[in-house]
Amino acid sequence: MSSLDSKAAFKARALELNFPEAVLAKLAAINVDTPTTDEGPLIATLKRALGTPPDDGVLSALAEMRGKVERTDASEPLRMPLAERAQRISALQQRLVGIHWTVDIEPSHKLQDLVAQMVTDQSLVWIPWDRLTSRALELTAEKLDQTVSFDSSGNLKLVKRSADPSCSTTGEYAVKLALQRRSLAFELGRICRYEYLEAWHDQLLQIHMRQQPTGHQRVSLNQLREADKMLWTRIAEDTRGALSLRPDGSYPFEVSLAKWKDHAQVQCYFDASASCASLRSQLAASSRQRPLISRRSWSLLPDPELTEGPSAFASDRVKLYNKLNQMEKELRYEEARLHSTFPDHAREVVKGKNLLLWAQLLKETAFPDEGVFELMKGVDLVGKPDKSPLFDTKEVPAKSTEALLLESASWRRERLKAKDPHKGDMEATIQLWECTLKDRDNGFLKGPFLDEEAVKQHLGVEEFVCSRRFVIEQGAPENLKLRPIDNYKEGGINEAYHSLEKLALFDVNWMTAMATYIARVSDTSSDIEIVLSTGEVLRGKLHQSWKSKKPVWQGRTLDLEKAYRQVPLSSASLKLGVVMVTDPNSGRPCYFVAQSLPFGAASSVFAFNRLSRSILHLSWNLVGMVAGCFYDDFPLLEIQSGAKLASESFEHLLRKIGWKYSTDPDKSHGFEETFDLLGVRLTTRDIANGVVSLQNRTSRVEKMKDAFVRLGLSGKWTIREIQSLQGQVNFALGFASGRALKLLQRALGSFIRDPGARAAEDLRALCSFGIKLLDECRPRVFGCRGPEQPVLIFTDAAYEKGKASYGIVLIDAFTSTRLVGGGNIPDDLVNFWKLDSPEQVIAQAEAYAVVLGRLVMRSFIHGRRVLYFVENEGAREVLVKGASRSRTLLLLGSLFFEMENLDQSLTWLERVASASNVADAPSRGEIRETAAMIGGSVIDLEAESIKLSEECKSTVQIPWKLLK
Repeated sequence: MSSLDSKAAFKARALELNFPEAVLAKLAAINVDTPTTDEGPLIATLKRALGTPPDDGVLSALAEMRGKVERTDASEPLRMPLAERAQRISALQQRLVGIHWTVDIEPSHKLQDLVAQMVTDQSLVWIPWDRLTSRALELTAEKLDQTVSFDSSGNLKLVKRSADPSCSTTGEYAVKLALQRRSLAFELGRICRYEYLEAWHDQLLQIHMRQQPTGHQRVSLNQLREADKMLWTRIAEDTRGALSLRPDGSYPFEVSLAKWKDHAQVQCYFDASASCASLRSQLAASSRQRPLISRRSWSLLPDPELTEGPSAFASDRVKLYNKLNQMEKELRYEEARLHSTFPDHAREVVKGKNLLLWAQLLKETAFPDEGVFELMKGVDLVGKPDKSPLFDTKEVPAKSTEALLLESASWRRERLKAKDPHKGDMEATIQLWECTLKDRDNGFLKGPFLDEEAVKQHLGVEEFVCSRRFVIEQGAPENLKLRPIDNYKEGGINEAYHSLEKLALFDVNWMTAMATYIARVSDTSSDIEIVLSTGEVLRGKLHQSWKSKKPVWQGRTLDLEKAYRQVPLSSASLKLGVVMVTDPNSGRPCYFVAQSLPFGAASSVFAFNRLSRSILHLSWNLVGMVAGCFYDDFPLLEIQSGAKLASESFEHLLRKIGWKYSTDPDKSHGFEETFDLLGVRLTTRDIANGVVSLQNRTSRVEKMKDAFVRLGLSGKWTIREIQSLQGQVNFALGFASGRALKLLQRALGSFIRDPGARAAEDLRALCSFGIKLLDECRPRVFGCRGPEQPVLIFTDAAYEKGKASYGIVLIDAFTSTRLVGGGNIPDDLVNFWKLDSPEQVIAQAEAYAVVLGRLVMRSFIHGRRVLYFVENEGAREVLVKGASRSRTLLLLGSLFFEMENLDQSLTWLERVASASNVADAPSRGEIRETAAMIGGSVIDLEAESIKLSEECKSTVQIPWKLLK
């Protein structure tokens, strides 16, 4: 018998809910004595009780009752009615007249509903600080995610749940705003008045900001957060079931807050500990039973030795040299046994590698990716790998499977046979064949196999997947480098790989940031102070060795040799890694079986970046290097006095763990004051003086100029040559030259999009323009100890009745300078603009104001960060992207970009509304009034305006046809 048929079960449940016996007897008399899944009788009884059909009010009340009954822990908080919310906010604004109420201060509706739900449940809940979101964040980040949850009956249901946005809690100001929103939300929810909770928040931040004794750390934000959690726990115990406002007008929360906020159980979190950040990170590691690394325990030493001279680093590196030699000897027999367990192909690839030594060093230094060792046993080309903790998540599901690839392998091979990438190009075919045979000789490939049956017999499989191979040329003609690429995308392999990581690479920008940071904090005129991401501050006296003589910084880039080829494929992936190459002697396709990571597979990229990160980790923690990592390139920075030992120490580390690095004289250079950094040149010699400079390699610029000269003289071109130039310009634009080459990039892109319509004169115009811009390129110089506050430049323009005028306002908080200027744009320039845009020239006038502002304020903005506020979107777009259908606007954009070489400023352009634009009034002639309003001075811009207007009418050497 089921419980639905049991009278005893029904009676027991009713008595559990405190039903009187008399009521049960009456229910039994009308045959209501067992549970039922049919709601019909209940609905009929309700209709008889109501007498008339339920109106909207009754239905609303019943729906609310049902929501309360069916509510679970996974349910969304009930939404506060709009009218109630608006009334409470209005009342609070009237009471708290001292608060400047904005959408950044106003608690989000989600936060208000969470607090209101606490009152409904009569249960206090601690909300993480990053969930104390603002209404502004909610308006811009709100989205609904479909999720599956259980209802009160245990049934599955599909619900749309609001995604939880998180607010920033980095830094004291962001934390203060978040906590202020909590205070407002708790008063809106009628749990606690604003001033009571805000007093607690002020107490927290005052404890965090107070000065600590020498040798002690400041109380961290994490300590404050834990204290806040403990306080909430104690208040929740006191107010369980009694969180609402009492009849006498008092708040239970406030009473409990006063009781616990100064209690020892909360205050214990505010103890200022001795500074030992490095030791704490070691003790928190998952593998605690390991030798402490004495070099990283520097913060336990007495104050005079906190910052050490070059001799300390040299001593540590010599000890590392001896340690690695000893560990290699101790592990050599175990290493041999490990290699003997590998498959033949993997053993051949990892020959010479000390994998156990590498793994032991990673364990000692607490490398977070524990699964990286398994990659050296073999990498899978397809499927879903383990998630690495080194990178953020970016999941891209596979579109195919290994089974589908094998099922379609035979017809894919037939299709690939007819798609030779170098068909008709015998030179490229021979180059590819020779590169492939060289890879075979180095143990990266097995082959050649003349037919498919030979491949199947070698692999011991019934089917295999094949991909084509092609070769590309890199470098200058006099130093040509051939790189074979395995096209696993065309073979379908990449579609069967499920990636999980969002790669973050330590590229040019990262190394430049490191250099500029060193330049900023290593000022010999003051103590060293470094602010950590946790908010903690490391301070120390600069060692006398650095004070007596400023250090000279140098750099180099170490390149791993055939990096991908040093990692084996898994045995299961051998049948997926076959490549097809045309034999130039017979003209027939031959097959080679990959044994190591191929250059062209998606899995190779993700797997190798995990491995290269492990090497970078060892360079940081063992050698003590300032290093980055971009795939197989390792940029390094070091003091000149320790550069030779640092270089030898890192190379010795690589030799001992078995990673081969390039010793080619063309690629392998020692430490230099100006060195090649991933394709650009970084000058480090003036870091101690607070200056870092970055520029394109001279050889790269000369190569581009030579190509433009050659194409311009011949008047002939191929799409491959133009694409090569475009790639080089894109690279130069991305790093060293800022936006000075922006229009050249656009012109090359336009040329490629419609090559059939391009004539010889278009090519010559493009080449002349490219040569001109390349000649004007200058190194990017970063002054690292100047003011960090940006210069603000507001611009505006007006155009009425055929007359155009402009207004410019500069505000520099660092020098306390405020300048106001304005005037009329010359009529002949306006008439020139009308030839291009007969109907309206306001965009040109707005862009003219920005260009003029940059020109006349160059003494204030040189080497500074500058924010330009522009009112017209068309003008802003051409100054950011270099894109416009108007020739006159493009010319203004060209002038703006060229000024970057002269003032070396870092620019950002932002849109501003007229009502918020302080330059609006000067553009209409109210110059002195505006200067008086902001407490600034009037500046005469007429001479510079006339000079600029003449430049704006010069159209020489601009390839207009390619830029429209």
